[in-house]
Amino acid sequence: MATDLRELLESPATLTLLEGMSEAEKHGLEPLLNQLHMPHIKNSKDTWEHSFTVLEQGIRIAEKRGTPATVVLKTALLFHDIGKPLTYKLEGGKVSFHKHDLVGARIIRPVLKKHGYTKKEIREISTLIRFHMRSHIYKNGVTTDSAVRRLMATVTEQAGTTTKTVDGVPTFEKLLILFKADLTSKNNRLRNRILNGLKDLEAHANNIVEKDNRESLRPAVNGYEVMEHFNIPPGQLLGQVMKCLNTDEGVRLNRDEALELAGTIIQQHNE
Repeated sequence: MATDLRELLESPATLTLLEGMSEAEKHGLEPLLNQLHMPHIKNSKDTWEHSFTVLEQGIRIAEKRGTPATVVLKTALLFHDIGKPLTYKLEGGKVSFHKHDLVGARIIRPVLKKHGYTKKEIREISTLIRFHMRSHIYKNGVTTDSAVRRLMATVTEQAGTTTKTVDGVPTFEKLLILFKADLTSKNNRLRNRILNGLKDLEAHANNIVEKDNRESLRPAVNGYEVMEHFNIPPGQLLGQVMKCLNTDEGVRLNRDEALELAGTIIQQHNE
């Protein structure tokens, strides 16, 4: 039985191991996690149980999406609400945990270091915890690609994963899984609004990735190479050739195929 926190979350059999763990063994994972039991709040154990529910749901969501449930993702799922005990307030008969996402992102760092997480892993986990409440912003839908692009850029920049992932899974993909796994509300109306907003958010994100991937594609030959190979000057004909080579079909051609297509266009033009 795995009782070490990282060993449990790094295992591909996390769900099976959790099923075999007693409450006492779960409490032995990490003292900070135990603070999610808040006896001064009615039904305080819900926060503790919610954290493990989100972990389990997140693993299953990742499996359905074909996304590896990495130790970074699973740790963020389990600790996403770790800032709640320090931010609890009771005002006017209402309980709040204002900025628990920001507090959680800060206090989790030394805890994970103690458990042997790397600096890169800690930075990404902290970022996921910091942004996990953003899902509620999208309950009324997402308006533009540019707004989503800003969020994606901010999240990956703060996670330090703009140019390279920590474990092969993009930070924004992890955040989307955390968003969906954290939806345990019994308020069906609110739940459905957030789910619909997340679908919209993901559609915009997919559109951005597809657009960026397409724009990163270039023809196998450039304009200078076409001019040199066919001895043609800059001008309308060259523009026509390059327009063809820059289509979805054109960018998939290898060098020989691209030159053959260019030759055909030039020949047709000269006939």
